[in-house]
Amino acid sequence: MNVYIDDKEADIATSADQLLDDVLQAAREQVDEMGRMIVGIVCDGIDVLDEELAATLQKPQSEFQRVDLHSADPVELVCEALTQAEQLLDETARSAKGIVEQLTCGNTADAMPILSSCCQAWLEIHGGVANAMDALKINPDTVQVDGKPIVEVLAEPIRVLNDIKEAVTARDFVLLSDILSYEFEEAAESWRGIINAIRQIAGGRK
Repeated sequence: MNVYIDDKEADIATSADQLLDDVLQAAREQVDEMGRMIVGIVCDGIDVLDEELAATLQKPQSEFQRVDLHSADPVELVCEALTQAEQLLDETARSAKGIVEQLTCGNTADAMPILSSCCQAWLEIHGGVANAMDALKINPDTVQVDGKPIVEVLAEPIRVLNDIKEAVTARDFVLLSDILSYEFEEAAESWRGIINAIRQIAGGRK
């Protein structure tokens, strides 16, 4: 099996009885020394999708003729991901106002799907932030957001999500409107602070 990293043949020992995962780990060690990370894998000309990755890596190397690995600068990836998270955050802020208007008019059936999308977006933002910190190997205990530990700041959006869930479960739409009107934006500002803090760390590593 031939292994290429960014279109260049890699000096990685391969063995038919080893798993493809062994190749990936060896490649990660090589690109890590150059300050990069593996972001894509192509086996015999076919892109391996995220949902297929775990199963593919457990296959023996003998099943493949050529494996292409693609790397990227983690700082660039993080900055791009943070920008996308910020855009998603702005969209949820606009959606929250629309949800309140729908609830005020008694259109709960129209409001709930939008609310569900907002909550899902916040979960995606949380995942994006966690992935960004992992990519840059940032210890959360060392991150400060406006002078506060990041864990403390993160507690605010988590609390608001829990309050939203409880209000929906109780079908207390008056309380839900109040949360979206007065607490949602404050929680969004916590997210913005976290995003900016990580962006500053990333900027210092360029």
